[in-house]
Amino acid sequence: HESEFYRPGSVGLITRGSYLIYEVALGLTQANLGQSIAINLGSEAIVGSSFSHWLEVLEKDKATNVIVLVDQTGGGYEDVAAAAYIAQEIHKPVISYIAGRYTPETQLICNPSARLSTHLPEAMSNMTKMSTAQEKVAVFKQGRIPVAERPSQIPILVQKALDH
Repeated sequence: HESEFYRPGSVGLITRGSYLIYEVALGLTQANLGQSIAINLGSEAIVGSSFSHWLEVLEKDKATNVIVLVDQTGGGYEDVAAAAYIAQEIHKPVISYIAGRYTPETQLICNPSARLSTHLPEAMSNMTKMSTAQEKVAVFKQGRIPVAERPSQIPILVQKALDH
């Protein structure tokens, strides 16, 4: 990662999206909110580890005071599991952002794993169905997890969490 995007601090950043990590980290850095760690899980559901795994790591990390979880439209329902995990196991403040919330569904990015699921038997395909931005936002809001409307709102929500 490019060093000008990051500075040391107490915000743990987890993303699932190639370029989102840079945009969010830069916004935090420009707001004088440094990062304890920045993790990019990648955009493929079949590659890498899960949000829940890294939430557990950041919950135990003494350098992390606030967690920012960034996802994108499409993909599976990992957010549902993450929101449930946050509600039950995470005591640190968590801020979420779902990129592509205002993208027309006909224009959503379809990654290779989502395309692959269309060729699976129906029972397996149901496990990999695409979730919409509205579904993801609803899950986080139901879990009382603040959801940023746009990337520029993330530092504001993080600062608010740090001030409490």
